[in-house]
Amino acid sequence: MKFHPDGIEEEDPKITARLKPYRDNATLLQNSKKFIEMAMKFYLQTNPHVKENQGEFKVSILVGWSFEDNEVDFVCYLCDILALPSQCIIEIRGYPRQNAEAKDSQWVR
Repeated sequence: MKFHPDGIEEEDPKITARLKPYRDNATLLQNSKKFIEMAMKFYLQTNPHVKENQGEFKVSILVGWSFEDNEVDFVCYLCDILALPSQCIIEIRGYPRQNAEAKDSQWVR
């Protein structure tokens, strides 16, 4: 992804240099580990219902460029992944379609 202000086609070399570590997957992973750890600590502190060894986290990272601050925007979002229930109840209504290749659009109503 290239970052440049409206009306300018080329990315500023300063922006290119600042974003270089974030454009390589190995470097991005290495540089983002400390931010992810900080986000996890904060999440665990602010969500006492979640225990650190309870399960897994879903991690989303967004890297962008702020033209207002002339800095890299690095955002880390995470949430816990809830365990699936051991049992679920399924209710089936109706009958199968007579012609399986035909689409029924009645659900739209």
